[in-house]
Amino acid sequence: MREEKNLIEVIMVDGTKCRMAPKALNLFLSVNRILKFKRADGWATVGIDTLREKLPQAEPRKPERRASFASFFTETAMLPC
Repeated sequence: MREEKNLIEVIMVDGTKCRMAPKALNLFLSVNRILKFKRADGWATVGIDTLREKLPQAEPRKPERRASFASFFTETAMLPC
C-alpha cells in the first residue's frame, strides 16, 4: 500500500471531499475541478488564494534522428537500380 502522507486533502467543485496525489491535484486544477485544497498553513481557495504560477510546458520532443536515418535506407532499398 502506498504511503498516504503525500496525499493532499481537496474539496471538489461539486462538494466532494477526497485526498489525491500532487500530480492528480495539478491535473484537476488545470481543468477547474478543485474548489479548495489543504496546504501546510491551511486551506487554499482556488481563484482567491495565490497559487503557484503554471510551469512552462516542456518543449516538444525533437524527431528521432536515427529513425529518419533508418528510413533513408528503407526508401533507398526500394529504388530501382
